[in-house]
Amino acid sequence: MHPISKTLLTLTGLLLSLTLAAEPPVTSNVPPAAPSAAAIDTGWIQRLTMVHSESLGDFTMRWNDTGTVVRLSDASGVTNLVCTLKRRRSVWKGSPTAVFDAAFGDGALVTAMHRNTNSVATVALRRSRQRCVLYVDGQPALAVPDVWPGPLTLSIHAADLPEAAEEGFEQRLGPFTFNDDFLIDKESPQALKYWETVSGDWGLHAVTGTTVGIQRRELKRFPKPERSPNFYSLNGHGANAAILAGESFYNHYTYQASVQHNAGTNGLLFLVTDAGMGLAFTVHTDPASGYLTLALWNRTPVG
Repeated sequence: MHPISKTLLTLTGLLLSLTLAAEPPVTSNVPPAAPSAAAIDTGWIQRLTMVHSESLGDFTMRWNDTGTVVRLSDASGVTNLVCTLKRRRSVWKGSPTAVFDAAFGDGALVTAMHRNTNSVATVALRRSRQRCVLYVDGQPALAVPDVWPGPLTLSIHAADLPEAAEEGFEQRLGPFTFNDDFLIDKESPQALKYWETVSGDWGLHAVTGTTVGIQRRELKRFPKPERSPNFYSLNGHGANAAILAGESFYNHYTYQASVQHNAGTNGLLFLVTDAGMGLAFTVHTDPASGYLTLALWNRTPVG
């Protein structure tokens, strides 16, 4: 359960040689035999400037599975990170090395994406809690530490600008609180309107013994609802039953839930991605000893 998605300049001869020699050293996650993500450093067009440290921005650009390039830079253009977004393994190249050092590399996370057949894609950047995550059509591709203390500019190659492209958009993200105590009319047609069922059967269970949404069962003795801290609760069953709330770009939060553990394995899902992977904290009763086993799962499939 998860309580709670780019100037064109041509240089030749000696001038080109001097420019390249003056460039600061760079670091990257590009293998030595692979082409550099910054091999073509001409023809950048600015697509978006994000001025807030907690924000979500997006813009459109031409997409190619073999690699589409996005540059992240500060206002002065000194601190540059060139990202080549690929379906299987995105790569990055940063300058100067004083910023993009070994610690930066350790904090970068590359995520493989599903095949994208769109010729134009929406690239989004989630900037939050000293971390930047790049998405391609809702799929996370590359996450890196946020090393830009001020506004962050995103640019693409001029050739990657779609026809009739609209301006990029930034939305500031403030703190939010999600809470659901399920205290709604049991006959409501939108009893779980804030929830997305991934697998299994889910409904609202009443303290009087009725379950809304999947079945109805009456108890012989009825507890007093006014003495129950929660008249309704979330009830689910089925193999690998899972239900989610919130958005996949929520990447820093604290939450709590009261869970009744019965047979099998029960637990809480969190940091679930659009690809259906997440983390989980579960409890399982050992059938032989009766002891409870608590486990923390990393990158577990959901559903």
